[in-house]
Amino acid sequence: MKLVNENPNSITLVSMLSACTRLLDFRAGESIHYYIVVNCIGIDVALGTALLEMYSKCGHVKKDFQVFSSMSEKNFQSWTIMIFGFADHGHGKDAISLFTLMEHTGLVPDIMPFSVILSACSHLGHVHKGRQFFNQMVRTYVFS
Repeated sequence: MKLVNENPNSITLVSMLSACTRLLDFRAGESIHYYIVVNCIGIDVALGTALLEMYSKCGHVKKDFQVFSSMSEKNFQSWTIMIFGFADHGHGKDAISLFTLMEHTGLVPDIMPFSVILSACSHLGHVHKGRQFFNQMVRTYVFS
């Protein structure tokens, strides 16, 4: 693209970040993020979520949360990736707090964030809290 003087758009950047995520290539992903910032490219939900996934899978939870916090609009996938990032990298309490906040925004969790939260409660030794989440999942939400 550079050779033909063509600038990448949001869709191209999402694809590039997806490749970085699959390869666990943090340096390339961070370089793309830098390109986005320097070129004042607006971070829409798709691009923000791609950044979240890349930072999360590469184990950079602080940068992950910085991106999450800076996103003006988040979707269900954005929330789930951030919750998973916290839980997967030893920040179970943050995962639980974020899950609760996600529910307060009106998003309805599916089985994926619930399984992450139940796992986080297990790792933290919070059996009572885990039971509360399990009961909430069974009573409030129907999964088929």
